[in-house]
Amino acid sequence: MAKKKDSRQQSLPFERETLRNRVLGEILLSRQREVMAALKPGREAWDTQPGDQAECSAGQTQHDLDAELTAMRCRTLRLINTALSRLQKGDYGECKSCGDEIAEARLRSLPFAIRCKTCEDQREMREERERLAEKRAMKARGSSPLAQMLGLVIP
Repeated sequence: MAKKKDSRQQSLPFERETLRNRVLGEILLSRQREVMAALKPGREAWDTQPGDQAECSAGQTQHDLDAELTAMRCRTLRLINTALSRLQKGDYGECKSCGDEIAEARLRSLPFAIRCKTCEDQREMREERERLAEKRAMKARGSSPLAQMLGLVIP
């Protein structure tokens, strides 16, 4: 007589996957709440009252930093919302590049990761090589990124 498989044993991987997604989903929702709270206006508006040049410069620098921080938080919020959408669709935790599963430890530390560590490292190395190649090309042309930015050299 054939041995009947225990139904509890068959469902364990599914339960584990569901628990994993539930925990990671909670991490995503927690990060979403944190970022949204940080985006709420809580600071005094940038002071536009006339002052000396040093005060204006410091105020402008602070304003620029605040604007960049807000932009970074908005990007992070978009990444979190995209990850939550992938979680609902069922493809959360799957590497966008190779299709392998992203390690749970990586997702716990970076819950909106879209690539496994190997693919992300490869992407970063490729981007770095491209940046270095562009720098060498500009140097060969007698240009620099700063000169190009200021419009002193035509690319």
